Amino acid sequence: MVRDAIRDGADAAQVVQHLAPLLPAHAVEALIAEYGLDGLADQLDDVEATYMDMQRQIFDDIAWQHVAYRDGGLAAMESLAERGDLRDDGYLEVWRNLDTGDPALVGYANERLAYIEQHDVIGDDFDELRNRNPVTWAVTMGMSLVAESPVPGGEPFREVVPSTVGVTVDLPDRIPVIPPIPPVAVPDWFPGPGFGFPGSDGVYIDTPDDATVEVDLPVNNVSIFDNRWTWITEDMLPAYDAFLAGDGFADLEGTSLAELARGRRVVPDSVLPYDP
Repeated sequence: MVRDAIRDGADAAQVVQHLAPLLPAHAVEALIAEYGLDGLADQLDDVEATYMDMQRQIFDDIAWQHVAYRDGGLAAMESLAERGDLRDDGYLEVWRNLDTGDPALVGYANERLAYIEQHDVIGDDFDELRNRNPVTWAVTMGMSLVAESPVPGGEPFREVVPSTVGVTVDLPDRIPVIPPIPPVAVPDWFPGPGFGFPGSDGVYIDTPDDATVEVDLPVNNVSIFDNRWTWITEDMLPAYDAFLAGDGFADLEGTSLAELARGRRVVPDSVLPYDP
């Protein structure tokens, strides 16, 4: 939505406003200063392409296995394993556990599938995306703040894995009370006498040599596997078990996928019209 807004002529202030639910204004302004509006749009293009590729990798890895099991049962999966068509022996164990119908073994198999998906299939893509540049890091941090659980009854990432941690850091020898201000000259088109502001070196205070302060650093990020796995194992899977135990799917009978998706959208209809 932000990328399209930029290409439709949105200015910097509008982009800051659009991204307000995800990132503080000063962070967005810094990204615009670094990349420009067009450069920011290009970076967001790359982020979307990366995410779509990750989704495709998951689909290519597991979707055909579901079809094979549906049509051929466990015998088909064992035959595929013998031919070396499965990613590794872990998949055959998964399908054997699923085939038992035992709730405990099925639960273990679901957890194993989640691990393979998040760690083996797309874990490296998440790491590369997060570390690619300041824009992609900011996007993953923004996701961490707004990511809701895909499981009914589950908690959002920010509630299970807080995005910040408190650490003690040494203060610099001098800290600014009033930051330096660069000189400002009135542009030629200004309708008045020429004048300007010469700037200021700022005002500083000295700090004790042993001064420390407790600060919150944004380090926990949904793109980090350990953080994501904590969310999955401590909240998503238990919520899913509770959902099944409560016959939750019965409550969704007759609800279309479009209706479910519409209820979980972050972007309002007034910004991005949606017509299922």
